[in-house]
Amino acid sequence: IYISSIRWSLFLNQRLGLKTLFSIYMIGSFFNICLPSIISGDGVRLYYLTRELKNSDYSKVSLDEESNAHKFSIVATASIFLDRYMGLLALMIIGMLAFPFGFRYLEESSRSQLLIWLMPVSFISFFAISMFLLISGSFLKRVKFVSEIHEYLLNYRTKKNILLKGLIYSLIIQILGIFSAYL
Repeated sequence: IYISSIRWSLFLNQRLGLKTLFSIYMIGSFFNICLPSIISGDGVRLYYLTRELKNSDYSKVSLDEESNAHKFSIVATASIFLDRYMGLLALMIIGMLAFPFGFRYLEESSRSQLLIWLMPVSFISFFAISMFLLISGSFLKRVKFVSEIHEYLLNYRTKKNILLKGLIYSLIIQILGIFSAYL
Protein backbone atom coordinates (compact mmCIF):
# COMPACT_ATOMS: atom_id res chain seq x y z
CA ILE A 1 0.00 0.00 0.00
CA TYR A 2 2.97 2.29 0.55
CA ILE A 3 4.02 1.96 -3.11
CA SER A 4 0.40 2.60 -4.10
CA SER A 5 0.52 5.81 -2.09
CA ILE A 6 3.67 6.87 -3.92
CA ARG A 7 1.97 6.17 -7.27
CA TRP A 8 -1.10 8.11 -6.18
CA SER A 9 1.03 11.10 -5.17
CA LEU A 10 2.30 11.31 -8.76
CA PHE A 11 -1.19 12.15 -9.97
CA LEU A 12 -1.76 14.97 -7.50
CA ASN A 13 -0.36 18.39 -8.30
CA GLN A 14 -0.64 19.32 -4.66
CA ARG A 15 2.19 18.19 -2.44
CA LEU A 16 0.36 16.37 0.27
CA GLY A 17 2.57 14.41 2.58
CA LEU A 18 3.11 10.75 1.81
CA LYS A 19 2.05 10.00 5.37
CA THR A 20 -1.32 11.63 4.72
CA LEU A 21 -1.84 9.80 1.44
CA PHE A 22 -0.79 6.52 3.04
CA SER A 23 -3.33 7.05 5.83
CA ILE A 24 -6.09 7.81 3.33
CA TYR A 25 -5.10 4.76 1.26
CA MET A 26 -5.21 2.54 4.35
CA ILE A 27 -8.68 3.82 5.27
CA GLY A 28 -9.83 3.18 1.70
CA SER A 29 -8.38 -0.33 1.79
CA PHE A 30 -10.24 -1.03 5.01
CA PHE A 31 -13.53 -0.05 3.38
CA ASN A 32 -12.69 -2.11 0.28
CA ILE A 33 -12.41 -5.16 2.54
CA CYS A 34 -15.38 -4.45 4.81
CA LEU A 35 -17.98 -3.15 2.36
CA PRO A 36 -19.50 -5.30 -0.39
CA SER A 37 -18.08 -3.29 -3.30
CA ILE A 38 -14.48 -3.07 -4.49
CA ILE A 39 -14.87 0.62 -5.32
CA SER A 40 -16.37 1.62 -1.98
CA GLY A 41 -12.87 2.38 -0.72
CA ASP A 42 -12.41 4.78 -3.62
CA GLY A 43 -15.44 6.74 -2.48
CA VAL A 44 -13.94 6.96 0.99
CA ARG A 45 -10.58 8.00 -0.47
CA LEU A 46 -12.38 10.65 -2.53
CA TYR A 47 -14.07 12.03 0.56
CA TYR A 48 -10.92 12.13 2.70
CA LEU A 49 -8.68 13.49 -0.07
CA THR A 50 -11.15 16.26 -0.91
CA ARG A 51 -11.39 17.14 2.77
CA GLU A 52 -7.60 17.10 3.13
CA LEU A 53 -7.14 19.30 0.04
CA LYS A 54 -9.67 21.82 1.36
CA ASN A 55 -7.89 22.00 4.71
CA SER A 56 -4.39 22.19 3.26
CA ASP A 57 -2.41 25.29 2.42
CA TYR A 58 -2.08 24.18 -1.19
CA SER A 59 -4.36 26.23 -3.34
CA LYS A 60 -2.52 25.82 -6.64
CA VAL A 61 -4.69 23.58 -8.80
CA SER A 62 -3.60 22.61 -12.28
CA LEU A 63 -6.77 24.12 -13.72
CA ASP A 64 -5.30 27.59 -13.03
CA GLU A 65 -8.49 28.87 -11.45
CA GLU A 66 -9.46 29.93 -8.00
CA SER A 67 -9.47 26.87 -5.81
CA ASN A 68 -12.64 25.89 -4.07
CA ALA A 69 -14.35 22.70 -2.94
CA HIS A 70 -15.49 21.88 -6.47
CA LYS A 71 -11.96 22.09 -7.89
CA PHE A 72 -10.59 19.95 -5.09
CA SER A 73 -13.20 17.27 -5.77
CA ILE A 74 -12.19 17.30 -9.45
CA VAL A 75 -8.52 16.87 -8.53
CA ALA A 76 -9.37 14.09 -6.08
CA THR A 77 -11.64 12.26 -8.52
CA ALA A 78 -9.19 12.52 -11.42
CA SER A 79 -6.26 11.34 -9.31
CA ILE A 80 -8.18 8.32 -8.01
CA PHE A 81 -9.37 7.51 -11.53
CA LEU A 82 -5.84 7.73 -12.90
CA ASP A 83 -4.55 5.62 -10.02
CA ARG A 84 -7.13 2.91 -10.77
CA TYR A 85 -6.57 3.19 -14.51
CA MET A 86 -2.83 2.63 -14.17
CA GLY A 87 -3.47 -0.43 -12.00
CA LEU A 88 -5.82 -1.89 -14.59
CA LEU A 89 -3.41 -1.12 -17.42
CA ALA A 90 -0.61 -2.87 -15.52
CA LEU A 91 -2.82 -5.93 -15.00
CA MET A 92 -3.67 -6.01 -18.69
CA ILE A 93 0.02 -5.79 -19.63
CA ILE A 94 0.92 -8.62 -17.25
CA GLY A 95 -1.95 -10.67 -18.65
CA MET A 96 -0.79 -10.10 -22.21
CA LEU A 97 2.78 -11.03 -21.29
CA ALA A 98 1.60 -14.19 -19.51
CA PHE A 99 -0.84 -15.14 -22.26
CA PRO A 100 1.65 -17.03 -24.48
CA PHE A 101 2.88 -19.06 -21.50
CA GLY A 102 -0.62 -20.12 -20.45
CA PHE A 103 -1.91 -20.66 -23.96
CA ARG A 104 -1.22 -24.41 -23.97
CA TYR A 105 -3.28 -24.88 -20.77
CA LEU A 106 -6.23 -23.12 -22.34
CA GLU A 107 -5.86 -24.99 -25.60
CA GLU A 108 -6.48 -28.37 -23.92
CA SER A 109 -10.06 -27.51 -23.03
CA SER A 110 -12.68 -27.57 -25.78
CA ARG A 111 -14.73 -24.82 -24.10
CA SER A 112 -11.78 -22.46 -23.85
CA GLN A 113 -11.77 -21.14 -27.41
CA LEU A 114 -13.57 -18.03 -26.21
CA LEU A 115 -11.06 -17.55 -23.39
CA ILE A 116 -8.14 -17.90 -25.77
CA TRP A 117 -9.20 -14.83 -27.72
CA LEU A 118 -10.81 -12.92 -24.88
CA MET A 119 -7.54 -11.61 -23.43
CA PRO A 120 -6.04 -10.05 -26.59
CA VAL A 121 -9.40 -8.71 -27.76
CA SER A 122 -10.18 -7.17 -24.37
CA PHE A 123 -6.72 -5.58 -24.18
CA ILE A 124 -7.01 -4.06 -27.66
CA SER A 125 -10.57 -2.90 -26.96
CA PHE A 126 -9.57 -1.37 -23.63
CA PHE A 127 -6.68 0.49 -25.24
CA ALA A 128 -8.75 1.69 -28.22
CA ILE A 129 -11.66 2.92 -26.10
CA SER A 130 -9.28 4.65 -23.67
CA MET A 131 -7.50 6.48 -26.46
CA PHE A 132 -10.80 7.47 -28.07
CA LEU A 133 -12.14 8.90 -24.80
CA LEU A 134 -8.91 10.66 -23.97
CA ILE A 135 -8.46 12.23 -27.39
CA SER A 136 -11.98 13.00 -28.49
CA GLY A 137 -14.02 13.57 -25.36
CA SER A 138 -16.48 15.75 -27.30
CA PHE A 139 -19.52 13.98 -25.89
CA LEU A 140 -18.03 14.24 -22.39
CA LYS A 141 -18.52 18.01 -22.50
CA ARG A 142 -22.25 17.60 -21.86
CA VAL A 143 -21.68 16.86 -18.19
CA LYS A 144 -19.71 19.69 -16.60
CA PHE A 145 -18.08 17.66 -13.81
CA VAL A 146 -16.97 14.89 -16.21
CA SER A 147 -15.75 17.51 -18.67
CA GLU A 148 -13.60 19.16 -15.99
CA ILE A 149 -12.12 15.80 -14.99
CA HIS A 150 -11.38 15.17 -18.67
CA GLU A 151 -9.58 18.51 -18.90
CA TYR A 152 -7.54 17.68 -15.81
CA LEU A 153 -6.56 14.32 -17.32
CA LEU A 154 -5.62 15.98 -20.61
CA ASN A 155 -2.91 17.87 -18.71
CA TYR A 156 -1.06 14.56 -18.39
CA ARG A 157 -0.55 14.28 -22.16
CA THR A 158 2.54 16.42 -21.72
CA LYS A 159 3.64 14.65 -18.54
CA LYS A 160 4.64 11.33 -20.05
CA ASN A 161 7.39 10.79 -17.49
CA ILE A 162 4.82 10.89 -14.67
CA LEU A 163 2.58 8.45 -16.52
CA LEU A 164 5.54 6.13 -17.14
CA LYS A 165 6.54 6.26 -13.46
CA GLY A 166 2.94 5.54 -12.51
CA LEU A 167 2.86 2.55 -14.86
CA ILE A 168 6.15 1.22 -13.47
CA TYR A 169 4.85 1.56 -9.90
CA SER A 170 1.64 -0.20 -10.99
CA LEU A 171 3.60 -3.08 -12.50
CA ILE A 172 5.64 -3.40 -9.30
CA ILE A 173 2.45 -3.39 -7.19
CA GLN A 174 0.77 -6.03 -9.34
CA ILE A 175 3.86 -8.26 -9.46
CA LEU A 176 4.23 -8.02 -5.67
CA GLY A 177 0.56 -8.99 -5.37
CA ILE A 178 1.12 -12.01 -7.60
CA PHE A 179 4.16 -13.10 -5.61
CA SER A 180 2.38 -12.63 -2.29
CA ALA A 181 -0.51 -14.82 -3.47
CA TYR A 182 1.57 -17.62 -4.99
CA LEU A 183 4.64 -17.80 -2.75
